[in-house]
Amino acid sequence: MTFTRPTLAATLLAALVTACGGGGDDASSSSSQETAQSTRGVVVVDESARAQATVLSSARLVFAIHGASGSSSCAGGGSVSFIATAGPSGNLFNGAPDTGETYTIQFSSCRSTTDNSVVNGALTLTVNSAIGDNLSVSTESHLSVLQQDRTLQFDGSSTLSHTVQASGSTQVTTDRWQSPSVGITSTHGNRITRLSLTQVDLIHTQTTTNGVVTGSSHQGTLTMGYSGWLGDWSATIGTQGVVSFNANGVRLGGLWLITLPRHLIWLVPILVIEAD
Repeated sequence: MTFTRPTLAATLLAALVTACGGGGDDASSSSSQETAQSTRGVVVVDESARAQATVLSSARLVFAIHGASGSSSCAGGGSVSFIATAGPSGNLFNGAPDTGETYTIQFSSCRSTTDNSVVNGALTLTVNSAIGDNLSVSTESHLSVLQQDRTLQFDGSSTLSHTVQASGSTQVTTDRWQSPSVGITSTHGNRITRLSLTQVDLIHTQTTTNGVVTGSSHQGTLTMGYSGWLGDWSATIGTQGVVSFNANGVRLGGLWLITLPRHLIWLVPILVIEAD
């Protein structure tokens, strides 16, 4: 079965996303499931991963504050406050995260300067490892992240990691989001949709040269449960190879595979019209 535009991934979540253009989707069927190839990922999932990276970046503010509690202004406005418990090193006064430290963090309209997202809510964060700019943490979140055209609310546990590798003028930054289970409520206009993500493992890499983005890539897998205007169903989503893009966002290789109940395929032409 073949569909033209938009991609099936965007169509499935038409209530949440702007339909992706370009390219066709080829599907192969099994007894009760349909698997489609897409040149683009599910936008709300991509934006959720980006929101998790924003949360980790905003949480870094508390590491620079000496002591077991405190607060700080966020770079784009708003504030973040915390209470900390020392790890094995017993040192909360070195202005840096140490393995085993635990932070109970409250965000209040904390705005990111990188993408203008606004974070509100509570986050419990435990430092798994920290070496220079490289950081891995475990989190329990009850947060909302206001993005340009939707609000995403997160409830669940995750492991977030951020690594930076530099070679001369080239820098490769990798953000990874792993979660056994996280609930997401997406509000887009007057539509509210609830997603339940399990077995999440998503990796985003960005390469810059002299501070200018020269490429990026996505890879990973997850299972998504959906509850909204399309009913209740689940799908598995994963990359086939590494989905890579050049500096202009043109795909160079890799595909997303989306497997869902076959009976939902008939919705595609209707959702193309209704996509917002």
